Amino acid sequence: LRRLYQKIDRFVCVSQYSADEFCEWSGVRPSKVQVIYNGVSRVFLDADARQDSASPYVLYPGNYRGYKNLDRLLSAYATSTLPRNNIRLVLTGSGSPALQKNIKELKLEPMVSFSGFLSESSLLDLYRGATGVVFVSLYEGFGFPALEAMACGTPTIVSNRGALAEVAGDAATFVEPDEPESIAEAIEKLLTD
Repeated sequence: LRRLYQKIDRFVCVSQYSADEFCEWSGVRPSKVQVIYNGVSRVFLDADARQDSASPYVLYPGNYRGYKNLDRLLSAYATSTLPRNNIRLVLTGSGSPALQKNIKELKLEPMVSFSGFLSESSLLDLYRGATGVVFVSLYEGFGFPALEAMACGTPTIVSNRGALAEVAGDAATFVEPDEPESIAEAIEKLLTD
């Protein structure tokens, strides 16, 4: 495809981070690339609709690919005070066998739950009811979950990698995704700050 790219007049990327990566990889001149950020559905923008949950939880809204860093998120959650304070960790989807095994090894089975696959309105309810959202990927070209959580007015923790800093600006708490201690400290602050 790189030869084809030389014949194209204009490219659109969803973040400056993705644009820089694309230009470096493809050899395309940066002047041919336009950044146009993603948006979210209007349903996520009604911040007045925040809900308190009878059973508090922290939400991870995403898939289970390796770069999503779920092993470190689970380790951080396990060492934090959240499980002892009955604040669950809710993950979207149904869980992979490897993820289920890790949860069992960390003795988190009663405190980690899966929401299954959700409609937009069900996902919206999860965002609005969460104590906070944790999205600590090792790489993101954009990071929709961070944008959706912030649009709902839900406190958001993201990694300082990829496009997440660009997407979140100064509206999220940033963590070092390689350090479970950094993640644990940030999710603890959800309870007090």
